[in-house]
Amino acid sequence: MSCFSLFISSTFQNQQCIHSFISFNKLKKVDHSPSSSFNCFSKAGWTPSTGTVKDFVTKRAIYTLCYYFSELHDEFSRTWLLEFENFGNRGELRDGSYAYLLRLFKSPMHIFEISSGPDPRYHSYSRKFEIEISPSSIAIRLMRVREQVAAECASDLALVSAENLEINRQQMELSLNVGADLEPLRSLIFENDPFTSDSTPLRTETYRRLQALLTEAAVCEYLAELRETSYHDYLWLMEYRDAAKLFGKYRKHQEKFSSGYPYLWSGEYNKQGFLFNMLRLAPIQRTHPVKWIYPNQIAHRLMELRLEVGERWIQELQSIPSDHQKLIYSHLESSIPSSTSEEDE
Repeated sequence: MSCFSLFISSTFQNQQCIHSFISFNKLKKVDHSPSSSFNCFSKAGWTPSTGTVKDFVTKRAIYTLCYYFSELHDEFSRTWLLEFENFGNRGELRDGSYAYLLRLFKSPMHIFEISSGPDPRYHSYSRKFEIEISPSSIAIRLMRVREQVAAECASDLALVSAENLEINRQQMELSLNVGADLEPLRSLIFENDPFTSDSTPLRTETYRRLQALLTEAAVCEYLAELRETSYHDYLWLMEYRDAAKLFGKYRKHQEKFSSGYPYLWSGEYNKQGFLFNMLRLAPIQRTHPVKWIYPNQIAHRLMELRLEVGERWIQELQSIPSDHQKLIYSHLESSIPSSTSEEDE
């Protein structure tokens, strides 16, 4: 990787630089063309694509790298990365991770100009400084962070089975002791101390969001399955999902869900979440035609799908380092001008 870094950085020395003037250490926004937002969960029955978890890892890697920039007091690199393709405002990637990283590699050098002095009205007392931002260097750092985040997510996805068992165990405890305080009885499945481990600083937050995304994917896959087999169950799960604020259309069960990440119950919230509440619901009768819906059976099927999707995602995450190698080779091939062979006499 170091050889690639040296070669790539040298190829960008002769590229055209973008200049922007900044006075009083205030950053001026970099003008990048806006892109349409990408929401992969916008349709009921959506089936998780291959790039879902990889895009998730890329976004978490961007926030993690920005955290590192803040710790190093490199606000210029942090601001530029957040404003690249307006990611800081949109929070989404345009056209997926591969295209995003490739465009980041190909972006020209950026130079921030800073003026300092006692009074900007007197130019004779002001001084100007230039700070160069190398997008290719940021891309290299981002890929390294992305590989570490991917390895952590793959390790955390192995805890899905234990999380499912804990949800079932807590539901059993509550059925045997109605009104009991479950917090002292909770088993700690995931534990990460950023001060004693070499994990990324945002791993705990990444774990919560990964579990939420996994449940979203399981719900979408199950909706596609129910639409072909049981339309009553399909409609009920859509209403329940929307009531959990996943899509925000219905509010029938709003009081049953906590804010933040309602899809996986944990003792860190005062109220139980998506799967835990579903296990506690009594059977529901629907008409036209008459049909009994059993939420606890739907919850157990969602847990099975969480395991299946999690296993697929682990395999996808393990391919990220090889994806980076392919991306670098592709970028190098496009950067080197092709030489024409001489014709044989």
